[in-house]
Amino acid sequence: MQSTAVGVGMSLCGTAIAAPRPKENELFFRSARQIRDMLKAKEVSPLEVIKSHFERIDLIEPHINAVNFFPKEQALKEAKEAERRIQFGKADWKSTPLLGVPVSIKDMYEVEKMPTTAGARFRSNNFSEQDATIVRKLRQAGAIVIAITNTPLNHSALETSNRLHGRTNNPYNLERTPGGSSGGEAALIAAGGSPWGLGGDSGGSIRLPAHFCGIAGLVPSWGRVSTGGTVPFVYNTGPFYLRCGPMARYVEDLALMLPIICGLDPRDPFTFPLKLRDHKKVQIDQLKVAYYTDALKIKPSADIQATIQQAANVMRDSGANVSKVYPPNFDAEDPLELEASFTILGSSSEEQLQELREIGEEDDPLRPEAIRKAAEWLKGKDQAEVEAHAERLPEMRLEMNRFMEEYDVVLCPVSADLAYEHGKSWDRIYQTGGFFTNLFSLYGNIPTGTVRCGTSADGLPIGVQVVGGSYRDDVVLAVMQLLEQKLAGWKPPSESNWNSRV
Repeated sequence: MQSTAVGVGMSLCGTAIAAPRPKENELFFRSARQIRDMLKAKEVSPLEVIKSHFERIDLIEPHINAVNFFPKEQALKEAKEAERRIQFGKADWKSTPLLGVPVSIKDMYEVEKMPTTAGARFRSNNFSEQDATIVRKLRQAGAIVIAITNTPLNHSALETSNRLHGRTNNPYNLERTPGGSSGGEAALIAAGGSPWGLGGDSGGSIRLPAHFCGIAGLVPSWGRVSTGGTVPFVYNTGPFYLRCGPMARYVEDLALMLPIICGLDPRDPFTFPLKLRDHKKVQIDQLKVAYYTDALKIKPSADIQATIQQAANVMRDSGANVSKVYPPNFDAEDPLELEASFTILGSSSEEQLQELREIGEEDDPLRPEAIRKAAEWLKGKDQAEVEAHAERLPEMRLEMNRFMEEYDVVLCPVSADLAYEHGKSWDRIYQTGGFFTNLFSLYGNIPTGTVRCGTSADGLPIGVQVVGGSYRDDVVLAVMQLLEQKLAGWKPPSESNWNSRV
């Protein structure tokens, strides 16, 4: 492969690099911020950047199958225009701060003249007429869309496979899933096919893939980022709140993207004029931190628990006041029953349910197992008791708000497991649930994120979930960046086991 490379000691406009330096020095392993600074300093051209990423995608895609659509012609056209503007001094870096920077988009957001399928065969020719609001904001800032990434059917599973585009593999172990539903996005970013991109999360769909693939992902507070232009569109009224957010190898890129995609939007009536605080001003030694390594009835693997403990130790060593304590409802006698109660409460609209019936099991490789497991789990359950759990939701939200008035941040597992083997997600969900992510999804005002903090004995990434107080996205970003700097951070996947899988 002919890849574009830059020198190890190259200055990026004379500024310090906040993110860890990649072990490999290729352009496609740089952070989005580094690429932006290099473009601004004319150390590299937009065409070099885009071609480098397309060459990387061509190399990795036969192995991971993360990309549903390559807009190569359009991307190269936009790169040439960005290059012309930069070369002739016509670049306005204030209004277009991402000019020439590549970005990938999960196949749940409309991108003008590109297909948005949400993994459904009946949408295979669904070419969008306009951009989703946050896609439009990124493109107006100068970003260039280089890939539309894979997702399970209607984003409704914690692994990524569908009948239209096939199965996405985890770049750290091709026999494992990258998670879901933003699994294609996480796999592509982790493998160097894109520096960053857009995911979506209503129960763990950014956080779990970030954990499985060793990258960083942010789930912003509800109302901060528009859901306008998502497919299929759902009014964002809970109980599990859809949050659209950035995914990247480096936390600095989450912080770079967030203010660009924030703001009021008439296409989403649940966006609010929220102030975004600067994460660089957060004083770590002034924070009060709660952490826990398990839930009362759910025990993560030993290496996950050890990684959470390491993260808590980093916070303590940095001057924070750290206590090992459960948030409300994490000591529930039956956490999976508690979690399932809100799934019942949050059932989709009749229109969406009818659409799912029409899709049929033959159009979704994950559905038969999901139906079988759900039927097994519901046997012997008291429906009235399940509904009673659901009725407690307002009280639970108040309890969590009170807890987060006492603690500034919570550190905890993302999942009880490392990346699952393909086809095992529903089996694991009904044993350990998406409990560690789902419960926080009930509290829309609570921002959450995942950052890689460790590696298992067999080379799989381990993420830590960082939970902030009401609308304190800045605290989440600040803590994630500290943990990234002190612990593992993103590491390039080994490609030694890929050759036999072409």
